[in-house]
Amino acid sequence: MNVIKEDQKLKKYSINEIMAELKKIKINSFDGENKFITELSKKQKLIFKAFKIDTDKIIDSIHRY
Repeated sequence: MNVIKEDQKLKKYSINEIMAELKKIKINSFDGENKFITELSKKQKLIFKAFKIDTDKIIDSIHRY
């Protein structure tokens, strides 16, 4: 909650709106082995930036599973 309240761009969204936006992210795989996430929207990138989450690390962590 603190991150959302402190971020000027995020504070206009509710928790439910933020969670709904993150639920839109999909993980895909063509061969069952190499996984990738769908293109992130501007709002999704904003959320990750506010929480200091590196999107490249998300992709790397997906490859481990």
